Amino acid sequence: MKAAFLISALGLAQSAIATSNAGPYNSVYNQYCGNGQSRGTITVGRSVFSYVCDTGNNAISKGPVPAASLEACADLCNNDGGCDQAVWFRDNGNCWTGITGSPITISGQIAITRDRNATPNQCQTVAPVCNNASTRQVTEVNGQGWFLACGTRFGVIRPNQTGKTNSLESCIETCNQRPGCRSVMWNRNDKYCYVGERNGLEGEVTRSGSIDSAIKIQ
Repeated sequence: MKAAFLISALGLAQSAIATSNAGPYNSVYNQYCGNGQSRGTITVGRSVFSYVCDTGNNAISKGPVPAASLEACADLCNNDGGCDQAVWFRDNGNCWTGITGSPITISGQIAITRDRNATPNQCQTVAPVCNNASTRQVTEVNGQGWFLACGTRFGVIRPNQTGKTNSLESCIETCNQRPGCRSVMWNRNDKYCYVGERNGLEGEVTRSGSIDSAIKIQ
């Protein structure tokens, strides 16, 4: 499943949402390492990268290069055929690539490692449930791949309201049944489901305390 462009675009779009007193990259860092999350997997192009939070590397070779998100840093590594590891810095948004050393514990850094044996189709999916407002992962609903963007509102203009559904999964299934539907937003408070023909990243992306969203992987 090709989720790379969705993940990268969302990461870049949300890099400017941080509060003024938290630092420009704290909100980006929290997307991957917030709420106790310590590791995860991201997909860039046809490459799969695992990441470990609060971890650096004792040897860095290429950089620094500005990168607004972890996916942007992984993309720099992905475009360098000799790169298998990279480190992204929360403090300044810099990325170091081509790293061949050993991991070390450093607060605020995220170590990335390419998995050359994995493909995007082998990425583990999660249930279509937003238990964590920072979840950015791939899910499936009746065989169709979706990218979860929990705690996120897409677009300036509200898409079509389809009525109430009892879950985000049901909202996604509503979209699955509609030709041309590409994105959904579901309000946890009032249970209303909104669907749209745009991928949701073509407008403004904002954080939300009550809305969970998803984009169809095509």
